[in-house]
Amino acid sequence: MNHIKIIVPFYNVEKWITYNIRSIKAQKYKNFECILVSDQGTDNTVSIIKKEIKGDDRFKLFINEEKTGALGSTNYGINKAQPEDEDIIVVLGHVSIMLLLVQIQGGL
Repeated sequence: MNHIKIIVPFYNVEKWITYNIRSIKAQKYKNFECILVSDQGTDNTVSIIKKEIKGDDRFKLFINEEKTGALGSTNYGINKAQPEDEDIIVVLGHVSIMLLLVQIQGGL
């Protein structure tokens, strides 16, 4: 069975991030890893995420060393996810529900 890698790039989304994380946790399919990537936001999003993902090893939080924008954060998250050939990558944006669904064939 394929392993799902969910990439969530974000910037100042404290109003929505709790709902997003809880929605991901509530999925029936549990064989996933969620990579959350902060793009140097200035609100409380990172603190909220730390509280929401505490004790759940499927979630990993990363903070960009410099501001890179949505695409840069997405690429950073994909690299951190280290997908294998049969993994499926799902990229979630903070406004849209799903931007991209790609099955990796032969690596990145």
